[in-house]
Amino acid sequence: MNPNSDIAEYEVIDRTLLGDERNQTLFNWSPMAIVILNQQGVFLDANKKLYDWLGYKPEEIIGKHLTRIPFFPEHTKQTLLQNFTHRVNGKDIPPYEVEFIHKDGTSKWGEIHGVLFKDDVNQIVFDLVMVSDVTQRKEMIQRLQVSEEKYWNLFENATDLIQSVNKDGCFVDVNPQWLRTLE
Repeated sequence: MNPNSDIAEYEVIDRTLLGDERNQTLFNWSPMAIVILNQQGVFLDANKKLYDWLGYKPEEIIGKHLTRIPFFPEHTKQTLLQNFTHRVNGKDIPPYEVEFIHKDGTSKWGEIHGVLFKDDVNQIVFDLVMVSDVTQRKEMIQRLQVSEEKYWNLFENATDLIQSVNKDGCFVDVNPQWLRTLE
């Protein structure tokens, strides 16, 4: 990469996004992790939240292509690269969830929101990516799914007759044993 273009990228970021103290404060103290990538997918900057959330240091991330970032598992890298490529090619990418790996090896989940910043002649200057931590929500959904599977397994395989009736006394559901017994 041309060192002069690197300097130009940082100058544009400073001028358009982080130039004043208020914007710098918002960037660094945002409750969302924020990453700035160039149009080739190289990490140019990230805020404090990203480092705190995933346990990495700036020198482990900044200047690396998104496919070389240590906190992305392979399946996440593929999704990110595909969506990044679509976004820089003008396609609208709705928010999506991907897995991250904390430095201690635990899984984290983030919802990705990306927006391109363009210059006066509509050329891409950088990609601003915001990540919401959705780990707790994801874990809760997984626990709910396990619980639901256990319930349905019990319902389907019980030797007792099980029925569900609404407030009007109409059957809503019956288990297979109920059907076999009352046939």
